[in-house]
Amino acid sequence: MGSVRRWTTRLAIAFLAGGILVAATRGELALAFAGRPIAQPRQADPLRARPDALAERAPGNSPEVDPSPPAAPEPEIPEPLEPAPVAVGTPDFDCTPVAADGYRRGRRTPITLVTIDGAPIERATANAYLAMREAAAAEGHALTIFSAYRTHEEQQYFYDCYRSCACNNCSPAAKPGYSNHQMGRAVDIAMWPEVHAWLELNARRFGFVATVAGEPWHWELRRGAKPPKRPACPDE
Repeated sequence: MGSVRRWTTRLAIAFLAGGILVAATRGELALAFAGRPIAQPRQADPLRARPDALAERAPGNSPEVDPSPPAAPEPEIPEPLEPAPVAVGTPDFDCTPVAADGYRRGRRTPITLVTIDGAPIERATANAYLAMREAAAAEGHALTIFSAYRTHEEQQYFYDCYRSCACNNCSPAAKPGYSNHQMGRAVDIAMWPEVHAWLELNARRFGFVATVAGEPWHWELRRGAKPPKRPACPDE
């Protein structure tokens, strides 16, 4: 019985000492953290959302911020394009007669030239071409000459290019004195879209025929072709 009391007394003392130790520890913790602020949720800094925040925070530097978005630049209006040249009804031919030397089968013969699209051309050929050009324009096709009459020297140049293949893409050319270009009766016409098809169907009505294979732009006024009733460049 005496031993039971001794164990009971010892347990009581142990529990009492433990309580004192816990209380002491809590007191030390309270003293250790006394005066420290309690952590609060971080508030968003509105100045951090803009790149000029630091500049606004600097003393004496408080720029005004325009909340409205910047105005969009006005679109540039392109200059209006000039209309394409009209094939008929414009002063692009000159009927002033110019005497020149033509060549047929190697022999010199006098011819009369006028000007169309800046190119010299034999007068009868010019009248037939202008009538054909007017008919093509009525159907929506523009005919333009880029080569017609050639001098003897010019024909020599093209013939030399053909022989040497050093120029003019080695295009075929007749010997000087034997090309209808030297008579001003051959015309090279710009091959705009659908122009060749129109010429194939209609050129013969105006006296023109294709005479060089592989050159759809080359057309010649055949001899004996009927002239138009109202020529643009009549004989004087």
